[in-house]
Amino acid sequence: MQSSDRHRRFVWLNPVEAVTLGYLAASILLIWVSGRRFYWLLPECARIVAKMAVWAVPPAAAAVFADVLGWATRRKRIILLAYYVFLTVALMGTHLEAALIRTHYLSRFSRLVDEVGWFSLACMVVLAVAVAIGWYRDRRRTAQVLRVQAAELAYAFRLLVSLVFLFVAYSNLKAAIPLLRPGLFDGWFYRLDQLLFLGHDPLELVSRIRTEWFVTLMQRSYLFLFFFVLFGLSGTFLFGSVREMERTLFAFVLVYAVGTIGYYLTPSVGPAFYNETSHLFRHCADSALKLSLYNAYVEFCRHPHTAPVFPFNGLAAFPSLHVAQMAIFLYSLWRCEKVLAWLLVLPCFLLTVATVYLGWHYVVDIPGGLLVAWAAVFLCRRLYRCRRA
Repeated sequence: MQSSDRHRRFVWLNPVEAVTLGYLAASILLIWVSGRRFYWLLPECARIVAKMAVWAVPPAAAAVFADVLGWATRRKRIILLAYYVFLTVALMGTHLEAALIRTHYLSRFSRLVDEVGWFSLACMVVLAVAVAIGWYRDRRRTAQVLRVQAAELAYAFRLLVSLVFLFVAYSNLKAAIPLLRPGLFDGWFYRLDQLLFLGHDPLELVSRIRTEWFVTLMQRSYLFLFFFVLFGLSGTFLFGSVREMERTLFAFVLVYAVGTIGYYLTPSVGPAFYNETSHLFRHCADSALKLSLYNAYVEFCRHPHTAPVFPFNGLAAFPSLHVAQMAIFLYSLWRCEKVLAWLLVLPCFLLTVATVYLGWHYVVDIPGGLLVAWAAVFLCRRLYRCRRA
């Protein structure tokens, strides 16, 4: 971790928390104006964040282990990179849809997560042994390292709490789109796709590829986004600093805020759910996540004032927040550890293709997502430049 960031006093309200509170307040106000009840999904969203965060425990424990024993930065870097390489290969090479999502609110995880949980527990035991050894060797230095690490981990935990409230606000706003902004722009996006491809239908072209292994690869690649949260936040924390993690999460929050504005300006449900194109994606229409989201969307349209809300339910295509989040994390990792960023280039490309192939997004949603990411980075850099001044 960077020493320049270690000794800076942590503020009582950081930019991530401030923007999250503003986003949450705006969502409560909009839901209240619409006549609906605001759903507090704190347990469900906290469970989601905790399940994703468990993957970051082993590398965090390894970083503390290396600092306590006084290992060289190069050795620590190799160990951390090896973990991320292993995790990437494991996730892209297994049934990721079973490892991550089995219901519409992302709360049931497979044996793979359980195994990581046990691995995390083992890492904590090994870390305790390392602390005992370090305490025996140099009590003063070990105490100092633990104080610094504890302060930074506590601050990182604060940032993750903001992520919980962000998901709560986003889930309510996304679900309420049909009520607050009726009408769909899918036909407009569909025709724009055809215009960009000189009259050809890109959705029809990609839907012709129905090889089983390719369909499976696309499904895994699309769901890999949820591990970009792991890679982006834990990677910037471990290879950069807690302040770098804060800047990354701030841009992440801005992506949701700006993306939500796009959802309400031009609401759309995506090719897999649009009447004129849904038949092209029947080969992957049996996805449990896709069906559950569609059923929740229909229920909300039929009973807008009484339909329940679950984390991340609702349908919205433009802009693609999958692509926006991917771009944010890739950019942040490039600033901290270029080897890790290069490791994720191929999953990023596959994820971008999967958003169109699986019918979640139109082609024009991709540059829309990149534009949102650019806006978020621009605003983030301007704010932190002003803070330094």
